[in-house]
Amino acid sequence: MVTRPEPPSVFHDRPVAYAKIRVVVLMYVAKVQGLSVKEAQARFGLHSLRSGGVSAVAAGGVNERLFQAHGGWRSREAMLPYLKTGMEERKGVTATLKY
Repeated sequence: MVTRPEPPSVFHDRPVAYAKIRVVVLMYVAKVQGLSVKEAQARFGLHSLRSGGVSAVAAGGVNERLFQAHGGWRSREAMLPYLKTGMEERKGVTATLKY
């Protein structure tokens, strides 16, 4: 069983509210993507970032147990809906089957 991590304590040693984290993260996403904060808020949420993050580390070959623990998922079944398979990975399956 994976132990759930403590909530992030980046603001004055107090747990950070979901709404605060969402605003801070989406400000950075907006900057990186060249969007207004309002556009970023309309297009992204923390769950889409969570899904993208776990999908990226899985594609990078990180051990599943490690990113499950890092993401705070208590079970593999809870994590799987967030994990998206990339086109290159799907092409690899096709190549292995020699289609």
